[in-house]
Amino acid sequence: MDAFTQVLSALSNRNVRFIVVGGVAVNAHGFQRFTQDLDLALDLSKENVEVALEVFEGLGFRPRVPVQMADFLNLELRKKWISEKGMKVFTLISDRLNGLIVDIFAEDPFPFAETLAKSFTDDLGADAAITIPFLDLESLIAMKIESGRPNDLRDVEELRLLQHEITKRQS
Repeated sequence: MDAFTQVLSALSNRNVRFIVVGGVAVNAHGFQRFTQDLDLALDLSKENVEVALEVFEGLGFRPRVPVQMADFLNLELRKKWISEKGMKVFTLISDRLNGLIVDIFAEDPFPFAETLAKSFTDDLGADAAITIPFLDLESLIAMKIESGRPNDLRDVEELRLLQHEITKRQS
């Protein structure tokens, strides 16, 4: 089982509410490109974040910056990181999983419940018992445009081609 699958399976098994975004979501939609990290939007409710952090700790993850994992639970501290440090994501690294990096959005990049409801879901590999939510194509394109980074804008071009193909097949 690869590192991405281990993380997604562990989160799903503990009923953590999350949506896969970023490069892994791009791949899930059909544009295959290399990505070395896993980007997640979590339901940022205290209970959900607590369980998610337990899962990450159990998989050997630690924060990239010199803070405690539990500090992410502190909403006031998180707001301070966002306003004073420009934090977008809380980055975790697992030495146990070959240095896998997981980026968790520090604040909701979109209305979570609404976006989860329209997410694209797929079975996790051969395990049809675990279904993973990926950011829907329209929201993924919007998120990538908003970031404005060159790699994200290249993803947008490819995702729009996929979107065009899907629309063509449906008509």
